[in-house]
Amino acid sequence: FFANAVGLDFRNYVYYPGYSGIGASLAAAFLHLGYFHITSNLIYLVLFGPYLEDRLGAVVFAGIYIGSAMVGNLAQGWFNLNVIHTSAGIIGASGAISGVLGAFRLNQP
Repeated sequence: FFANAVGLDFRNYVYYPGYSGIGASLAAAFLHLGYFHITSNLIYLVLFGPYLEDRLGAVVFAGIYIGSAMVGNLAQGWFNLNVIHTSAGIIGASGAISGVLGAFRLNQP
């Protein structure tokens, strides 16, 4: 879902550190800013996701993905507020993809 390609007001789904609730950190994981952003996330998801889902099961994989998305966006929000002192909006699934890559690495024989 491209945040800048639709005529809808997507600001309610962007995670704004210090202003948005935790639910927005999950909703933001399903927005992307453009083709490169979504394509790079999808490449990693297609390369590593099926193996991990087969190995761990769909429910555990979904938990890892959703949990990593929320934790990744919350961690980026903390960094934005406390290190670079901004409350700029956060969107994307890069935290979720990082969680998938970490779980893939931990589940290698």
